Amino acid sequence: HHKRCRVVRDAAVQAEKEIRRGTAAKHARNTPSLSLAPRKSIWSQSL
Repeated sequence: HHKRCRVVRDAAVQAEKEIRRGTAAKHARNTPSLSLAPRKSIWSQSL
């Protein structure tokens, strides 16, 4: 019972993350240079 509750909660958290990512992507489209610059630097560091 507890496991199923946790799975449901994880799914809800995941959905919320996806929604946040979607809104973040919308914002990123509005201001590309601001949001993409730091992410690019992180990618270059890891590569």
